Amino acid sequence: MLCNSPPSSGAFALAPRAGVVLETAFSFACAGWVDDAADLPLRYALYYAVVADASAASAGGDADDDAVSSAEAVEYLLSPASLSPRYDDALLPRGGGNASAVRGVAYVLDQLGGEARATDVVVVAPASFGAGAASVTAAGADAVASL
Repeated sequence: MLCNSPPSSGAFALAPRAGVVLETAFSFACAGWVDDAADLPLRYALYYAVVADASAASAGGDADDDAVSSAEAVEYLLSPASLSPRYDDALLPRGGGNASAVRGVAYVLDQLGGEARATDVVVVAPASFGAGAASVTAAGADAVASL
């Protein structure tokens, strides 16, 4: 009897690292995921979650890293499972907590039911209607860097 192993060795990233609610287009990208030849092709499902506080936002990586904090945030479907490893031009809601954090979540699925989970966090600041709009984005980028 053989057990199916989930996809592994891949990366997931969001870009840019900070932006403004419903103005900045974010890209969700998976790369480098591998699995046994019999388990291919891989499919990618992409979600986002508004993170309530900085301690939950700081958890990133795979499911073991943020299993507790992910239970605190609802994951909203952005792109259902498909062969495309990326999704561009996502307009995200305002991030939660003082850090304005939004967590991107990628589920990488193989044909036999194996599943891997990866996360990344960005800052999505509220819109500003003054001269300080650029400073809001810069402050948000500093908040992500400190996580």
